[in-house]
This record gives sequence, C-alpha cells and structure tokens, in this order.
Amino acid sequence: MRTGPDGELSELYHPAKIYGVNSTEGYVRALIRSENGAEHARLLEVTVSAEGVTYQVVAERPGCELDEFTVSDDLSTVAILWNIHGASELQILEYADGTLYDPIPLPGMVAGELSISAGGSMLALTVEGPSKPPTVELVDPRTREWELVDREPSSGPVSADPTLETVTARDGLSFTGWLFRPREGVETIGAMLFLHGGPEGQGRPGYNEFFPALLDEGICVFLPNVRGSAASAGPSCTPMIASGGSPRSTTSPTASGSWSTTVTPPTARWPAAGGPTAAI
Repeated sequence: MRTGPDGELSELYHPAKIYGVNSTEGYVRALIRSENGAEHARLLEVTVSAEGVTYQVVAERPGCELDEFTVSDDLSTVAILWNIHGASELQILEYADGTLYDPIPLPGMVAGELSISAGGSMLALTVEGPSKPPTVELVDPRTREWELVDREPSSGPVSADPTLETVTARDGLSFTGWLFRPREGVETIGAMLFLHGGPEGQGRPGYNEFFPALLDEGICVFLPNVRGSAASAGPSCTPMIASGGSPRSTTSPTASGSWSTTVTPPTARWPAAGGPTAAI
C-alpha cells in the first residue's frame, strides 16, 4: 500500500496476529482515501482476507473532495479535511459509530498537514488564506476552540478574502473560480487571470504574496478553479479571458512558476455585481 504524506512510500501490511506459513486466517483492515467508483475522493474502510477484498464507505459528501485525513492511535477519532471548490472544511468523525459532526469553522480558507493526538483530544494543522499567512494552530475537537502555536506568526502583504464566482463559457461549460477585488476606494483598471502552477495542483484561495500589490494598483485577480490530474476541481481546461474580439494580452511566467495572462482593458470588464465576463 502507498503511504507517506504524498504517497511516495510503499509498505506491506500483515494481519495483527501471526499465523503459520500458508495460513489463510486473519485479515487486514485499513482506512483509505479513494475515488474508485466515485466522482470525488472519499473515505473507505477496506478489508482484505483470504476470501477477497471488501469495502464500505465511511465518509463522503456530494460535490466535495476528501483532501486528507488522520486517525488517532486509539482509533476513536478521525479528522477529515474536505476540499470545496478549493476551500477547506474540517470535520470530526467518531469511528466507532460513524457519527460525523458539523464542520469546525477554520480561521483561514485553506488548511492542511493534519496531525492528531493519541486519544483524539487535540488537532494540529496549518491554516492560511489571503488575509492570513500560513500558521500552525491547535484545535480541541470537543470545545472547537482554536489556539495559535506560533508565538510570532509569519507576516507579509495581505488582501481581503475572495468571493466564489461561477463563469459560463460560450459552449455552455460552467466552472467556478475565486475573484479577488481591489479594496474599496481603489478604481479597477484591469484584470489578471492567474493559473495554478500545475500540472498536479489546483487554484485555491490560500495565501499569495503577489496579489495584494496587484489589487492595490486596481488590478483584480481571477483564480479559476481548474486542476491538474491529481487535484480536485473537475476536468482540466484551458481558460482565456475575453469579452469578444481580439483582446490585447500578455502571457508570462510568474515568480512562483505559474503562468498568468493579463488582459488590457477595456477588453476585460469585471462588473461589480455580475462577476467576470469570460469565454473558453
């Protein structure tokens, strides 16, 4: 079975009890993240025995991707991070009876690197967002109270959280994306389409040190929720922003390795209420 934070390792598992050579007794049971037989990744309990392989769904949510999970040593608690259009949501599952509690509000839009205490009484994870550089925080799943671990949290330029917008292309294809708008009082003079640094990634509303400077200059940023083959935003596609005609645009790699396309106004127009005008 593939193991490790990124599945880069492999490990052979045996039944908990040692049986004789060529014995057909015993079984191996594991919780795994899998999208086999489903549109989105979910949490499965897989049992392997001499009779074959069986599985049952432990946790799944329509339209949501299971990002990662972790299990306490006493097998009482499973912490789950869901991916919803790129944003994160944290839930706690009681493994014994399958109770899935309401999501615990996160202090940032994106979370990862889950860790749990032996008895399931404390979680640690990295949280970030446009208005929050990455920080490590603790949360008690029972009281749902957060505690900052870093005495001096990382700092950097920040911006307001984006809004989730839906764009419909000329051929009828719809996809979502995150729209970052200049702050109140700053005139919008243009727009930039920012594609993630794939091929295996996804545009997510995490921390980005480049966006605040663009927003301060009146350039709004649209982060399409498109993905590489291993991410979770639906089929890959290559978007181009335009409102008809031949937009004057420049395409160049950014410092982070992603490719961005800047469209010169008045070709690109971002109505305050209707969201971006786009075509694919």
